[in-house]
Amino acid sequence: MSKTAEDQIRELDFWRGNVTLEPISGGITNQNFVVTDQGQKFFVRLGDDIPLHGVMRFNELGASIAAAKVGLSPNVAHHAPGILILNFIEGKTLSEADIRQDAYLEQILPMLHRCHRDLAQQIRGPALIFWVFHVIRDYLGTLEDDGSRMSHMLPALREKGRTLEAAVGSVDLVYGHNDLLAANFIDDGSRLWLI
Repeated sequence: MSKTAEDQIRELDFWRGNVTLEPISGGITNQNFVVTDQGQKFFVRLGDDIPLHGVMRFNELGASIAAAKVGLSPNVAHHAPGILILNFIEGKTLSEADIRQDAYLEQILPMLHRCHRDLAQQIRGPALIFWVFHVIRDYLGTLEDDGSRMSHMLPALREKGRTLEAAVGSVDLVYGHNDLLAANFIDDGSRLWLI
C-alpha cells in the first residue's frame, strides 16, 4: 500500500512536533500544502520528475536555493527526494488581473530581470536548459514514436517550428523561471515574492 502525500509529509524527520496540514489547490505537476509545525508555517511541495515535460525536481531545488540567495524567493527550509519545503510567505497570491496592473508590473519586471541576471551566478550543480523549440521537437518525436492519430500533421508542425526558430535568431542565454503563472507571485503587503 502506497503512502498518501499527507503521510509522506508527516513522516519527515524535519518536523519538531505534531504538524497540521492544509492542502493548497492549483498545483499542476505537484501537490502543495501549508504545514504548521509548533506555530511556524511552511509551504510543502510534493512532486516527482516528469521527464517528458522537462520537469526535474533537482533543477527546481537548485533554482529555489539560488532564488532565495538573491532575495527573490523564500528560503528552502528542507528538502528530500520529491519534497521541497519553503518558509511560508503570508500574503496575497496574485491573479491574472493583478499582474496586468501597472503597480504590479513595475515590481514584476525588475524581479524578472534579477532572475535573468542574478540566478545563474548562484546556481550550484547541474542546470537544465529550456529551449522551447527543443521541447516542440521532443513532443513531436514522442507523438511519432507513439503512432499518434495526428501523425499526418507532424511534418508540417515540425517545419513551422523550424521557421519560428529561424525567425527568433540568436539569443542571449539567461536563467529563466519558465513557469510564470500569476499564482507564482505573492504580495506580502510590503514586497513581492517569486515562487
